[in-house]
Amino acid sequence: MHSPNAARQLIESGYAIGTIETRARERIEKIFKRHELTSDQAIYAWSPERGLYRVGWEYIRIPKTEPLAAALDFIACTIHFGVYVFYGAGQALRRPEIIQRLRSFAQSQTRIRRMVIFVDEEIPQVPELRSMIVQLRHGVREASGGDFC
Repeated sequence: MHSPNAARQLIESGYAIGTIETRARERIEKIFKRHELTSDQAIYAWSPERGLYRVGWEYIRIPKTEPLAAALDFIACTIHFGVYVFYGAGQALRRPEIIQRLRSFAQSQTRIRRMVIFVDEEIPQVPELRSMIVQLRHGVREASGGDFC
């Protein structure tokens, strides 16, 4: 995610679900904020304390979306375009109820484009969702010393 067009390329990948494994969360936040401010695409972020909120317009919050499952249920029902970035929630991909919600979300895509992206330092592999997820690694070194961008 080094290029200024990285967010656009990820969003236009055609996938409904994305993951970004990174130790540079602040950099990823800046990339999505820049994209929000320079495009006509709505980007939302999520935290367990605040729920979903609009990036660049943080005072625009979606009520009752603090629990991750409630946020995913809201996204599945919305009729508006949106990219929803979940920071620090990668381990939730181990929970069967979250996997089921994501599977249903990915399989029920309509012509209204919506995307859910998980950003965390470590993101588990989810075999049940493998064909539905675009996975990126940003500045993560493996034991072999390989750097993935």
